[in-house]
Amino acid sequence: MRVAADPPPPFVTLPLRAAPRDAECSPRVCASGADASTSGRADTAVISLVSWNIGLRGLRQLADASRTADRVAAKDEHGVSRPLGYGSVDALLASLGEDVHVVCLQETKLTGRADLTPELACPKGWDSAFSVCRDANGKKGKSGYAGVATYFRTRLNVVGAEEGITGVLAEDTSGEGDAFFGDANDDAPNAPNAASAVGHRGAMGERFSRSRMRELDAEGRCVLVDFGAFVLFNLYVPAVTSSDEREAEARAEFKRDFLDAAAIRWSALRAAGRNVVLCGDWNVSPAAIDSAHAPSSARRSPAEEAAFVASNPGRLWLARATGNGAAVRAATDAKAPETNTNAKERPKASGPAVLVDVFRATYPKVTGAFTCWNVAAGAQLTNHGSRIDYFLVDPDFARRVTRCGIAQSHPGSDHCPVFITVAAPEEVLRNARDDPIRASASSPLPSLVSSVALARAGRQARLTGFFRKGAPRPAAAAESSVATRVPVGAKRKGDVSIRSFFARKGAGGDDAGGGSGGGERVRNVAAEATTATPTETFLSGELQRRLRNRGPPESPTAPAALLSTTATASKETVDAWRRIQERQKPPRCRGHGEPAKVRKVTKAGPNFGRVFFACPRPAGDRANGGDCGFFQWAYDRK
Repeated sequence: MRVAADPPPPFVTLPLRAAPRDAECSPRVCASGADASTSGRADTAVISLVSWNIGLRGLRQLADASRTADRVAAKDEHGVSRPLGYGSVDALLASLGEDVHVVCLQETKLTGRADLTPELACPKGWDSAFSVCRDANGKKGKSGYAGVATYFRTRLNVVGAEEGITGVLAEDTSGEGDAFFGDANDDAPNAPNAASAVGHRGAMGERFSRSRMRELDAEGRCVLVDFGAFVLFNLYVPAVTSSDEREAEARAEFKRDFLDAAAIRWSALRAAGRNVVLCGDWNVSPAAIDSAHAPSSARRSPAEEAAFVASNPGRLWLARATGNGAAVRAATDAKAPETNTNAKERPKASGPAVLVDVFRATYPKVTGAFTCWNVAAGAQLTNHGSRIDYFLVDPDFARRVTRCGIAQSHPGSDHCPVFITVAAPEEVLRNARDDPIRASASSPLPSLVSSVALARAGRQARLTGFFRKGAPRPAAAAESSVATRVPVGAKRKGDVSIRSFFARKGAGGDDAGGGSGGGERVRNVAAEATTATPTETFLSGELQRRLRNRGPPESPTAPAALLSTTATASKETVDAWRRIQERQKPPRCRGHGEPAKVRKVTKAGPNFGRVFFACPRPAGDRANGGDCGFFQWAYDRK
């Protein structure tokens, strides 16, 4: 295959379409030791993989039938109006492109396994593997938190699937690794992915206790799928956002352990000769060029860049994983905090790179390649964000990468989709159900795969199915409905008319209706209710007569001498209130002279609830139309 002089543009608009054949291979990816001819061989198949964090709304909202793409939310303060959703999982996946074969979603935010209906988990032509937040070590799991899902075309050959990064859920017999859809105490292994787990855990058991491994896998942050030619990691790496010092340190340690577990796992797979692809939301930008929040000095000086990388434990871990020796040396020289006190037990990258950042290997100098923005601040309007969503692959597999890119304009979240296209071995497209050799009983689809898990649990319908139009109803309910069906106008013995509740005390008449045809119908009540107010109907007759006979209220006349001619407030008081109102009025930002926007601190901490003023423009560089950085506390604390 002929290698193009330049790679295709890094920024694309979805749905994804196949690149021209003469531009499929990136020379820079291939330059890492790759043979560009792999994508032109007859025994290869070109497939595309997409990674997308959908946490702004979550999977259920994006797939809600009432939230179709033509329905949009009201404009925010920056004039941005966003689609409410896609209306279905089918439409969501279709928006990414027909040439997409694997879709990794992060922050699905499902409330539990009960959300996994056939429509959600198995859209037409697709299957999936999910991980949701669960209980661990006696602690209740968070509802609607985190969660990842990997969708793949049904024609792909899936030989293994596993929930969690440590592997403990595939073999746990304590009851923590409960069955995905059914009884944890049935004859099958406790966790359904035990029979078809990916395996290769390395020194995981030596590095972590069993209890810690359950904690790392309890938040639904990883799904592994083995496609035979490679093992795919779908990861949602934890973030450290708490302002509470203790909680922040605990989450920082959790993140370090999660990343260490990932390193142990892919290192073990590589030692076994397997190719690995890691993708997802890493919650850390690799370098200064990948973050609009990085100091400008870090983009100009290699030494400052290395210090910037070494200043963040997650970024330092990434530097080790990708063989960034300068950053690792800077961390050692500056005695920067290690990613864990037990550094000798942690896998380290020494010598050649052990993982390749596909995008940066292809586009080393492209700026503004961000994948996440603070949409509440309008940062996407000025492209003031970070590149925290990307693919890492082993050097051998990097030779098969033919294309990569970012779809910054794709709607639906505060993150955007990223993708790679690879020339994978042809057998990756052979599905076990279509290949006679692989269709034997010894090679079924992995039990974590949603189609298998749903069938195993016998979940043919949810409770809501009983209330759908045309759905069969329970026999008892049907009989009850027939028994209580009464013709219009007919009255059963002992029935009481609703008129009796509004009739005046002492009034004559037969409430049961003395007229022919079964008495009065309920429709007459509305007419009678207009003859008396609800209050009157419950008052005694004497009081009613007094209310009816009373005249209009007397005119509140009073001698003029008794009326006060004094002002209700002194001039000093009025001026004081005016000054208070002026102080409450937003000031003008110093950079643009525009009225500042009013904000309130919503993050827990010492300033929670405080009101402040900020520049009204979107977050970003001032030269690019962004805010001027104006900030001012309001006079009050609340």
